[in-house]
Amino acid sequence: MIRRPPRFTLFPYTTLFRISTWNLESVEELKEDFKKNRVQSYERDAQSMLYRDIMDTIMEKTEVNMSESFLRRWLMESEKVAEEKIDDTVKSFMDEMKWVKIKEQLIKKYDVELTQQDIELKLHERARTIMMQYGMNDSSLIGAIVQRLKEDQNEFYNIVSSAETEKIFAKITPDLNIETDRKSTRLNSVTWPSR
Repeated sequence: MIRRPPRFTLFPYTTLFRISTWNLESVEELKEDFKKNRVQSYERDAQSMLYRDIMDTIMEKTEVNMSESFLRRWLMESEKVAEEKIDDTVKSFMDEMKWVKIKEQLIKKYDVELTQQDIELKLHERARTIMMQYGMNDSSLIGAIVQRLKEDQNEFYNIVSSAETEKIFAKITPDLNIETDRKSTRLNSVTWPSR
């Protein structure tokens, strides 16, 4: 037996969006809001892709000495990583540690300072992103979401790390020689200027 889904009554846009949390009065306002959000989303995505390509290039060209055998033992004994998962875990952990060391050097070199305001801004940005994922735009919920993000140690660490990384890239990007290929989303090369 095939069940039919229930029928829904569609309301006129003006009624629907006046009632919703967006507080939009017309279809034109809705279109403008979508357009603005789409442009902002594309800009964020493009910036993220550029930063990721720069990070990959820096990681590829930078040597950081770490003891893989020590790391393997430590992960197996202290972190109880199963032997069959150790290879993948060691690789990702070494990459993460390498990036942390590189980041520390870039923070010193470019005098990057992360303020409490930077962290709060990033927390609110993340809270808005979470709300948008669920189709909500209720500013009264942002405080509660921010508080939950602060309480989640992993999420808070990731947000702080992301804010730090963005500040680093904002400082170093003007100093880089970046070559792109219009036919590709990848960079051809990233080089430090010779000084």
